[in-house]
Amino acid sequence: TLGGKLDTLHTDLSTLPTGTNTIGGTKDAGPNWASSWGVSSAPVASADMSSAANVTDAPTSGQKICIDDIVLTNRTTGALECTLKCETTAAVLIGPLQLPGNSSLQVTPRGKLKLATADKKVTATWSAAGNVNVLIGFHSEA
Repeated sequence: TLGGKLDTLHTDLSTLPTGTNTIGGTKDAGPNWASSWGVSSAPVASADMSSAANVTDAPTSGQKICIDDIVLTNRTTGALECTLKCETTAAVLIGPLQLPGNSSLQVTPRGKLKLATADKKVTATWSAAGNVNVLIGFHSEA
């Protein structure tokens, strides 16, 4: 009966450890490194980022930026798209990401979203002028 199956399910779930982020073999305790955020530890805000703008500080000398988190905000009434690229090569990291008007989007990559070129910043370009914010969480690695 359904009642018996629910009792079994409840019993099975009650044996899960509490106070941890572990379910079976899966664990997400966050990154194992210190992330930097934005430019000078702040999001980049603009009324017109239709041309490429730096949205990260430079990485540690000789290393490459690896993106941990992306938070985009479109404070205009119309939809806009944002593309993240390498500062000088214009290689696309991710995008275009479309945001409806008056919305925010968080992207937390599960794999490496890493610049191919050392000592370069990440830039953002939006599809049109509009009040936008870009906040990138990142770390440097070889």
